[in-house]
Amino acid sequence: MSSSGLKGLVRSASQQARDTPPAKQPSLLSQVLRPGESMEETAERKTVASAITRTYSSDQHINPEDAHIATQQAKWEKAGQGHVFKFFNGLSDEKKKIFINQVSDIEVENLAEFRQHALDTEADMKDSVNAELLALPSVSLADSSEEERNRWSSLGRKLISEGKVGVLVLAGGQGSRLGSTDPKGMYDIGLPSHKSLFQVQGEKIRKLQLLIGKEFNKESVVIPWYVMTSPATHEPTVNFFQKHDNFGLNKDNILFFQQGVLPAMTPEGQVLMESKSRVFVAPDGNGGLYRALKSKGILDDMHKRGVEYVAQYCVDNILSKVGDPTFIGFTAERQAHVACKSVKKVDPDEKVGLLVSRNGKPGVAEYSEISSELTKKKDSNGDLFLRAGHICINCFSVDFLNKAASEYKTKFHIARKKIPTIDENGKKFTPPKENGWKLEQFIFDPFEYVKEVVVFEVPREQEFSALKNPPGTKTDSPDSSRQDLSNLHKGWLNKRGAVIKGDATALCEISPLYSYDGEGLEAVKEKEYDLPLYLQ
Repeated sequence: MSSSGLKGLVRSASQQARDTPPAKQPSLLSQVLRPGESMEETAERKTVASAITRTYSSDQHINPEDAHIATQQAKWEKAGQGHVFKFFNGLSDEKKKIFINQVSDIEVENLAEFRQHALDTEADMKDSVNAELLALPSVSLADSSEEERNRWSSLGRKLISEGKVGVLVLAGGQGSRLGSTDPKGMYDIGLPSHKSLFQVQGEKIRKLQLLIGKEFNKESVVIPWYVMTSPATHEPTVNFFQKHDNFGLNKDNILFFQQGVLPAMTPEGQVLMESKSRVFVAPDGNGGLYRALKSKGILDDMHKRGVEYVAQYCVDNILSKVGDPTFIGFTAERQAHVACKSVKKVDPDEKVGLLVSRNGKPGVAEYSEISSELTKKKDSNGDLFLRAGHICINCFSVDFLNKAASEYKTKFHIARKKIPTIDENGKKFTPPKENGWKLEQFIFDPFEYVKEVVVFEVPREQEFSALKNPPGTKTDSPDSSRQDLSNLHKGWLNKRGAVIKGDATALCEISPLYSYDGEGLEAVKEKEYDLPLYLQ
């Protein structure tokens, strides 16, 4: 029986007790056990009954809140993790409520299975050290003909006009490495407009809807925006969108949902406590997307809307073409369930995951999994043999998302960490060395279950600028991100015949509401513009 079923049973019994005169109230055990069913016949019911009878006398009325506590304690004890309740009785009423709310949402009944999956995955990785890694076939946007690009873009725009496309952003990260306590999507990289990443992306969606609505003579085109947050970023993200009026988008078409969390544990599998009143939990990785899509009702929303393809991207890439029609059309034409954008790796030492075939199955190999010899190996053209850098921009069919959430085997990976916890007396301490595991899932884990992953190579300077290092850092920083966007927008103006003057190092920014991807700039021909420039 599920924990929710047990909870309902106990609540039902407590409600009956409250509505029945004391003289006629049944015993506690008869409230928990169904007629004709003994405790021995159903272990779960026996566990709950035992937990309740330890707390209450046989003729005592069960308070619904206390019954819920007993149910949760029984659930954790059954999973072998009853130690998390060690300090419960000494907590304040407020901390008790917070603690029970937290443990109620944790899938402790599945934790041992998840841990075993992680051990299996680690064993499989060790066995595959000598696996045959080959490059996946790819299509280069730069090398494609104008007819192909137009065909893909046209198909993508048509699908968007029919409401068959949604966009999804992974926005669970915080800006701590950037010196900010806010979610990354709220970060201002220092553009002339001082727009946040969220605003730039929201305006790209808004402009794309307007362009396609005009092309197909539709008053309204909707691209639903699915925003996956984490417990740390959810509330500030939702508030930020509300504060900025959802960047001009209809709030009904923006759906926020949280990725899951999992408890940290010792190598032996015992859940670690952050404090006397809190289990130490951590987000379950970007691969937690699939379970969250199902558990949070997002897949149901996609089905109701008729969405067939979901274009996924990461919040910290200022160059991301949100809802790129060309990429969507390419995916649809190939009838692919998974398509991945890639950038060409040119430096063997670049630390980036690579799209590969591993023993005949598509997937991503982390740079640490590839031998030095293979990392440096080149093909007959002088390019790196394995060079398709995975930049976590993917297009998924909703059919694939359904199967990844429900049918494909769940993989977990072990991250060994120094985890602050408490000792046997409840005193907090930080261990001198790694003491625990965090379980993570990767977004590319289910790729091996599809027949083909199609790779779409795009120019790095046009579509990928990572943001992970603090200001003042030469690469992958706010400085490099804003310069990359400025260079892209200068290129748009130069292509249209604009005359750009002033300090060549000064910034140029074109609002997404002015141009989504360099279109609509005919009016700039032969016009002079002084840098810095913000065109809106």
